[in-house]
Amino acid sequence: PRDRAETRRELGLPLDERIITFVGVLTPRKGIDTLIEAMGRLTDDPRPPMLVIAGIGELRESLDARISELGIGDRVRFVGKVPHDGVAKWLAAGGVCCLPSCCEGLPTGVCEAMAGGRAGVATAVDGTPEIVDDGATGYLVPVTDPVALAGALRRVLDDDATRERFEAEALRRSQATYTWAANAAAHIPLYEAILR
Repeated sequence: PRDRAETRRELGLPLDERIITFVGVLTPRKGIDTLIEAMGRLTDDPRPPMLVIAGIGELRESLDARISELGIGDRVRFVGKVPHDGVAKWLAAGGVCCLPSCCEGLPTGVCEAMAGGRAGVATAVDGTPEIVDDGATGYLVPVTDPVALAGALRRVLDDDATRERFEAEALRRSQATYTWAANAAAHIPLYEAILR
């Protein structure tokens, strides 16, 4: 886990903003268009959040156009392609990691966010519910539903106590389940049983 304020200073992000982070390729299957629509619904909040997008892809031009139509250009920041060893910094800078995918296997971005002690809002598809425990480490929403996505993001960002509880549980579960040491410990009994 990284200190949020220190990481924001390092990345040149405002310290007082409520920040949502998205890390992934800008393709239809990642649902980034749904996240942009959700951001449009959050503009009437007293403190509208900022969206930081780390990634490149085919939808960039159409996303820019839609962001302009929604009048949220000042609330969205594209940072482009981020080297793998830089992903943790961008996730740490946010208040919540969002993964609105239409399909996923085991979403690495969510695992990385949890390892950094960040809450997640994601779509309830494929392997994602195995990682994001709805109401414990974040919220799960239906696919391509910007209204539900905006509502879940708002709940995490508006409720400091809930967000902090999600962050603590995400970190705890990550350390107990998704580290190399945890995986090795889980597999050793299997190998021992095979070798008997």
